[in-house]
Amino acid sequence: MLFLGSPALIGLASIPAVPLGLLDAVEGALPRHRDVDLDAGIAAISAVLTRHRIAATTSPAVRAAVHLEG
Repeated sequence: MLFLGSPALIGLASIPAVPLGLLDAVEGALPRHRDVDLDAGIAAISAVLTRHRIAATTSPAVRAAVHLEG
């Protein structure tokens, strides 16, 4: 999927019922360095996962950690 670039990642992130496990798997395959061809798609995946991770906890410490990761 990464060879398809940001449009594919953005499309995947925009699917309302996309399984979070799939997005987690994609996130794990993303490069840790900046890539101008993937940055927008990485941001889209990160935004969806961050929203779900924050909603899944009431712990301020965990929420803060999620914000720092995203």
